[in-house]
Amino acid sequence: MKRLFTIAILSLLLYIPSFAQSIQVDNNGTLYTPQELIEDVLTNVTGCNEVQFLSSTVYQPDSPTQRNAGYFSNTNPNFPFEEGIILSSGFVKSAEAGSSNDSSGASDSTSGASDTDLELLNPTGIINDAVVIEFKFRALTDHISFNYIFASEEYEGGNSYACTFADTFAFIISGPGIDNVNPYQLSAQDPTITNVDLGGKDIALIPGTNIPVSVTNLFAYYDGTTCDGYSGWNQEYYQSNWAGNFQGAVEYNGMTIPLTAEADIIPNEWYTVKLKIGDALDSILDSAVFLEAGSFDLSNTIELPDDLIAANQTAVCGDSITLEVENFDNATYNWYFNGTPIDGEHSNSYTAQTVETGGLGNGTYMLEADFGYGCLLMDDIQIEFISPPEIPDEIPDYLLCDADGDGYE
Repeated sequence: MKRLFTIAILSLLLYIPSFAQSIQVDNNGTLYTPQELIEDVLTNVTGCNEVQFLSSTVYQPDSPTQRNAGYFSNTNPNFPFEEGIILSSGFVKSAEAGSSNDSSGASDSTSGASDTDLELLNPTGIINDAVVIEFKFRALTDHISFNYIFASEEYEGGNSYACTFADTFAFIISGPGIDNVNPYQLSAQDPTITNVDLGGKDIALIPGTNIPVSVTNLFAYYDGTTCDGYSGWNQEYYQSNWAGNFQGAVEYNGMTIPLTAEADIIPNEWYTVKLKIGDALDSILDSAVFLEAGSFDLSNTIELPDDLIAANQTAVCGDSITLEVENFDNATYNWYFNGTPIDGEHSNSYTAQTVETGGLGNGTYMLEADFGYGCLLMDDIQIEFISPPEIPDEIPDYLLCDADGDGYE
């Protein structure tokens, strides 16, 4: 019995650390440049979609522990994202859990720089330690999105900092069809609408509103602390880490649930994105944004089914099959049979038929989608038709004899 008890205790001790593992920041032996963070981590780009890094104000001192942008990985099931990039108004390395989840846990000063756009979105009008990454993209789709979590040490901690220190994150997109001046409710506590010229539109907003994501616009207190009598704003999007709810995953006192920033765009047009975060009023008690790897997904393709052939036991049993891919309004489609264009076939779908029914029969069918500017997407499929088995119209009667008379044949 004693031996079994010892084994159980050892198993428990071995289990707990793996469950409470902190996220790891820049811990894979590679320090990503701002360009690599955008092009290799945040975005998922295939086909004719394009992403180009433009600039950044990322603080990159010689010490890798004092950067304000980096790569994170995570194996703790209590934190929603497995990997991505992190931008912070302090040192991103301080995002790792390891101190006492108190108000001094992540409190670093980096560049000290301000940012005009964040100042315009912030009721305080004062921003410090801002970090900005800018890139542009062109996509085949008419809609883009990405997933993020905003976190801060301003939250909870037995103080009322979330009432005043409006650390802010912004995702500003600009380009065709997007107005430079847009209306925002800058404070969740004040319904006043302000038209703000950001040279684009901030889409890092509290869901269903035009309220920017910031500490003062999204928080909750559970210890009796209030802001002008209110225990929080937009509390349904807030998660507390003050009591260690995230089992040692991150250092910040609180954070949002995973949120999605999204926008409608015009396919094949260039758009610019600015990711920004900064401290409000001071340079301590930092905030950060976690951006999920690959969630800025520009991976549109055209894809036909796998080959439909007898060797794969997938041949078409019948005399026709319709092939179809996603319909892009800005593409010209051309179908080919064994390398030769099929006259008059210029849509995103085509019905292949047997020769006997007026079609082209067995062979390789290819679709080409031409988006202009040298962008071609292609896919092909080999098709074989087989005749379905013949089933007679009537099954003849059979005469069965009960030789021993027991009522069974």
